[in-house]
Amino acid sequence: MTRAEKARTVAQRVAVRIREVSPTGLGHWDPAWDHVGTPSDVFMDALKEWEKVDSPSTRSQLEAASTDLIEAWVEAGRQWEAAGRPTLDERKGISLTEPEEKFEVEAQTNPALRS
Repeated sequence: MTRAEKARTVAQRVAVRIREVSPTGLGHWDPAWDHVGTPSDVFMDALKEWEKVDSPSTRSQLEAASTDLIEAWVEAGRQWEAAGRPTLDERKGISLTEPEEKFEVEAQTNPALRS
């Protein structure tokens, strides 16, 4: 297995773990993405560095970054629960339940997406 394949496997395992700890619907809540943005960037940087050089240091950094990212999703879930599991895009006041609906709303309200 190449280093790139190993890195993809690590990323997939972290993604599976995130799905396990995240309540369904959390990804529709924009503040969740704000909360996990920095830990996600740190994880991706650590993953790229580990892909280049596998050492005890890069492995340790990758482990810490993946743990922090998963914990960020857990905390985003807690915040979402505390906020009452909102399902609206509050800027537009529209209930969103499916990703396709969100895209349709964006297409209707964002002039750059109109055909």
